[in-house]
Amino acid sequence: MMNIKEIPNYLVAFLLSVWALFIGWSFYHPSDFISFADTAAQLPVLAGIFAHPWLLGGYSFSLLTCLLMLVAATAVGSFVLRRFVKPFPEGAEMLLAGTGLGLALFSYLGLYLGLAGLLHVWVSRLLLYPAGIVGIIYLVQNNHPSLRFKLPAGLVARASIVLMVLAALANLVGVLAPEIYYDTLVYHLALPAQYNLAGRIIEIPSHGFSYFPQNMEMLYSLILLAGNDLTARLVHYFFGLGCCLLIYLLGRRWFSRTVGTLASAVFYFIPLVAMESWTAVNDLALTFYVLLNLLFISLWLEEEKRSDFYLAAFFCGFSLGIKYVTFPALAANLALIGIYYYRQKQPGKIIPGLAKFAAVVLLLVSPWLVKNTLTAGTPLAPFIHSPMSGKGPDFRLDKYARECERPQSFSLENLVVKPLNAVLDETSQDSFIGPFFLAFLPLFILSLIYARRAGIRWHLPVYFSIYLLLWRSQTSIWRFLLPILPLFCILIIAFVYNGQMNRWTKWSMKLIVLLVLVTNFGMILSSLNRKEPYQVVAGDEKVDDYLSRSHPFYPYPVYPAITFFNNSLPISSKVMFVGEERGYYSRRQLIVNSAFDQPTFQKYYENVPDADTLAARLIAADIRYILFNEGELLRMQISYRPFRFSRGDLKLLREFWSNNSRMLYYKDGVGVYQIIEKRIKPPK
Repeated sequence: MMNIKEIPNYLVAFLLSVWALFIGWSFYHPSDFISFADTAAQLPVLAGIFAHPWLLGGYSFSLLTCLLMLVAATAVGSFVLRRFVKPFPEGAEMLLAGTGLGLALFSYLGLYLGLAGLLHVWVSRLLLYPAGIVGIIYLVQNNHPSLRFKLPAGLVARASIVLMVLAALANLVGVLAPEIYYDTLVYHLALPAQYNLAGRIIEIPSHGFSYFPQNMEMLYSLILLAGNDLTARLVHYFFGLGCCLLIYLLGRRWFSRTVGTLASAVFYFIPLVAMESWTAVNDLALTFYVLLNLLFISLWLEEEKRSDFYLAAFFCGFSLGIKYVTFPALAANLALIGIYYYRQKQPGKIIPGLAKFAAVVLLLVSPWLVKNTLTAGTPLAPFIHSPMSGKGPDFRLDKYARECERPQSFSLENLVVKPLNAVLDETSQDSFIGPFFLAFLPLFILSLIYARRAGIRWHLPVYFSIYLLLWRSQTSIWRFLLPILPLFCILIIAFVYNGQMNRWTKWSMKLIVLLVLVTNFGMILSSLNRKEPYQVVAGDEKVDDYLSRSHPFYPYPVYPAITFFNNSLPISSKVMFVGEERGYYSRRQLIVNSAFDQPTFQKYYENVPDADTLAARLIAADIRYILFNEGELLRMQISYRPFRFSRGDLKLLREFWSNNSRMLYYKDGVGVYQIIEKRIKPPK
């Protein structure tokens, strides 16, 4: 095979540089996501916020609860690992593995407490606080990992460390601001809040997302009981930092400190990673567990230790219990096991090895499959409906498939061109992935071709390629590819530093990496500015006022109406949301849908003769209050069209709102209504 050094060095450097600059220009030039003047102006604002010594003191309860949770999880995980892994290798990698294992065990603790009806504040705090104190003592006595950090070689790598510190501080500001992210308010915190309100896990048939696997949501359930939503955001923020540490450790293990440092910086400066750090979702946790899986399957391939095999299976299974979209990781692990035994000329071990790995994964995912079978009649709800049982959500799989942009055919355009164009489309959420991956796509292809010459282990390109192909076979949403992007970063940076390229070409690539970091940092700050966090974080704006006004990421705020019924309606009240999905801040039982469910309200008003019958049906179901958000309904109708209205429906609904409801609250298009069963006689 031709050595890349045989190509004229100026030609390689010129072509790669022109391609990278073209992608950068195409990405940033037409976009309004970044203004370098605004970015420069934000730096003094950030410095001013952290100049207040009392700032973090105002968040001391949430910070302390988060630290206790992490310490307790690390102690529990390390205790289990020390008894499972013999001999136990001291080091930062095992410390992070202990943290991940402990948080996973806490997640299952939340699940079983929920099944037992023990989701209460006193139970969570009685378990967490003593465990945190004991955990501190245990870690001091039993863990002495080498956490000393030596500066990597090279100006670019050292500059990236400074930028990472600035980015971590900027992301912390996003974390400290109140929760306004749509998915979190609809799903990731909204469902745990409803479970905690009931004191147990309850079926929510109106909400299709409640049938997804919920490993992270059960962890958040415990966190909300012991702390608050800021505590949950802080835990997810530390998952992001944990990903960076794992990327650094893996890069150092396989290549060098410099590769590990720059690869972690490139990952952390993905704008999507920053935005995920600000909120309590699950993607960074998912990435963390996929990285742990990659670590232990790599260790098993090196030494074939039984403990590494089962830890790889555990972290793979737990990640699948966070999101089904990580099934490519399971396929990649099974492929590596089969290839390994084939290369070792032990074909008789292939089937038993695959069976043991798959069995552990299935065991870890099984709680959610059993739950769905019992409640919806099928383990794969909401994706598969059980017409025989008549149970489960009316989840519109066709709309979900369109949202995931599943390829209709496996043509070059569908598999390659459309996903790449989505990154350059400033109206697409995929643009938050940043330009790095397109800019270095040619270099990545070279890294696969010349992997052996660059010292890249055989299993890394195999793992990445299988994950990438299976991801694209189901979706083109780049956010779902996030768990494997750290490996992309490692391979690219490894090839830049270890590939057989001349000095001129390497320096061109290093400068482009640094340029990407700086421009991505600008995009992160611009995105942070759109969240408008500075006044509320500094204490110059009240949290209620912040949540009561619209933001670019938070249109048509529903918080004032929720606050009204939290304070006014009886505790036992059941509120139906119409035209609104964001239910997290509610302290009352909700009937709420996701954007992909058939609206529950539509089920009630279809095929009824008159408004009186509609009101009677709602009251018979113990639904006496409705929250209606006009603006959000119109926004969702444009994007998802959840409601279908016939002329007869519209006439009936006008009669219902006029004669069978009493307005209790109304502001800025959001109202709370009480349902009246009998007609209200008009005044004389």
